[in-house]
Amino acid sequence: MEQGFDIRGLEVANLVRYESSQEVVAPSFQTIGRVKFVKGNIAIVESNDGDREILLSSLFLNKTHENIRLYLEFVLDSNRANSILHNVKQREFQRNDASILYSEITQLANVLSQLEFKNGDGFCFIMDKKGTTDFPKLSLENPKYLFDVSLSKSHITPAKGLVEFGPYDYGKFFEVSHPYVLVICHKSSVGAFSQFLGRLRDGYNESPTFTKGFIALYRLQGITFKIVEVDDYSTANFLDKIKKAIEQSEKQFDIAIIETKHEFRRLPPQEDSYWQSKAYLLQQGITVQFIKEINVREPKFILDSFALQMYAKLGGTPWVLPSSPNIAHELVVGVGSKMIRSNLYVGAQQHRIVGITTFFNADGSTCLVQDRKR
Repeated sequence: MEQGFDIRGLEVANLVRYESSQEVVAPSFQTIGRVKFVKGNIAIVESNDGDREILLSSLFLNKTHENIRLYLEFVLDSNRANSILHNVKQREFQRNDASILYSEITQLANVLSQLEFKNGDGFCFIMDKKGTTDFPKLSLENPKYLFDVSLSKSHITPAKGLVEFGPYDYGKFFEVSHPYVLVICHKSSVGAFSQFLGRLRDGYNESPTFTKGFIALYRLQGITFKIVEVDDYSTANFLDKIKKAIEQSEKQFDIAIIETKHEFRRLPPQEDSYWQSKAYLLQQGITVQFIKEINVREPKFILDSFALQMYAKLGGTPWVLPSSPNIAHELVVGVGSKMIRSNLYVGAQQHRIVGITTFFNADGSTCLVQDRKR
């Protein structure tokens, strides 16, 4: 606030300190709510307990992508802020790099091994970083993906196997040879979506694994898109446009592609266009594939997985895995859960929904998919 940054409408948090830990346990962030307005050195924060008056000196901006982006744009500019965030995104792979993780663990072990841990009763212990544990070794072989019922067409890489052989059910079980696709997007994104859909259909040369396109890769006869624009991102607008498109269409849509935004996650399900439009379309027997606008504009690395999900939701089986031939039939059941909260602020009411989502045979072929909102 002293710098002139406007915090109205932004999420704020405070630090919860654990006094009994004597500063051993680090304090944690606790999101309170959104700032309605500022009065002197006090912020009026809209929380689950109503409006609260809190000293600015005890508040922090919540560590959300939106808050970070807005502050970077304030202290730098829009282009430099987006460049920084883009670079951070590109380096995310380092977080899971085994060598980097091992190096960090080693550094931490060096510090901990030099400390003596003691409580008030005189009990103490140290950690020895030289200790070793022998774990049993397990030899794992790369699976071969099968692309034909005769089991004669296989490849160790699914993407290359699709290019060479086509999907497992090509010409046999897959019935949607020319999908009719409903596309719902904001009017400001129509140009980006038109370009994205062209790349999805025909391929994208800059993509490392999707140069052939959806039609050629999955051996389809064609694909038809029906683009419908929305004026705003409200749930009512989304549902109204979807209902009119379905009512006015002479043939049934096979699948819908709908634009979504990261900000929708902060909304309760009743106001979230994602959940409401998905629930309605599934009631009409139409599967749904969502995509964020940023991925539409930068689809280089997501086209392959996007097309794969579309094919599976259309009822296709891109490949299967080899399984042992025996009289016993294995069944893999996927169980999913979702924590529903009115918002992400402290004190929000919540409940968990658990349901069966998928049934698979041992070879990975889908028996049943239940993707309905309960």
